[in-house]
Amino acid sequence: MTIHWAISVLAALAFPALHGQGPGRAAIKMLAVGFLAVIALRGGVGLLALALALSALGDFLLARPGDRAFLAGIGVFGAAHLVYLVLFVNMMDPGVIGFIRIALAVDFLFLAVALGRAFLPGAGDMRGPVAGYIVLLTVMGLAALAVPGWAVPLGAALFILSDSLLGLDRFGPAAARTSGQRLDVWASYYGAQIALTLGLLNG
Repeated sequence: MTIHWAISVLAALAFPALHGQGPGRAAIKMLAVGFLAVIALRGGVGLLALALALSALGDFLLARPGDRAFLAGIGVFGAAHLVYLVLFVNMMDPGVIGFIRIALAVDFLFLAVALGRAFLPGAGDMRGPVAGYIVLLTVMGLAALAVPGWAVPLGAALFILSDSLLGLDRFGPAAARTSGQRLDVWASYYGAQIALTLGLLNG
C-alpha cells in the first residue's frame, strides 16, 4: 500500500500549488483522498472506504465553480459524515470519556452555535443545507469523542476546524473572507482524513 500512500501525499502537496477551478485541479484534489479510500478498501474497512470515496467526490464538487456544485458537495460530505458516524458508534467506549473529552464536547457545542450565528445570515438560499450540515458535523464530532485513542477525535476536530474556516471564507463577514485557495483549510482537512484513516484502520 506504500504506492497508494505516496500518490495520496503527492496529490495533497500538489493541490495548493494549483489555481483556478478547472477540472484538472479538481481531479488532483480528488486523488489525495481517493487513494486513502483505496488504502481503506485494501485494509478491509469497507465503510471507511465509502466515507473516503464520498469525501473525494465532495472534494471534486467543491473545487468546481458555482453554487450548484457547492450544494452538491455539501450533500455528498453530509453523506460521508453519516458513514463516519456509523463507524464511530460501532467503536464507542463510554469508558474513555473523561474531563478533557467532556470539555471538548462543550467546545464543539458552543462552536456549532457560533458557526450558525456567523454563517446563516450570509448563506441566503443555502441557509437550510448549511444549518443541517453544521448539525451533522457537530454530531459526528461528539460521537468521535467516545472512540478510544486520539486519532479519531483529532481527525474529527480537524474536520470541524477545516469546515469552519471554509464556511468563514464563504459565508462569514466580508472582512474575514479571502480570495483563492486557503492553505489552512486544505491542511486541516487533509490532516483530518489522514487521522481518521489511521484511527479507523487500526481501531
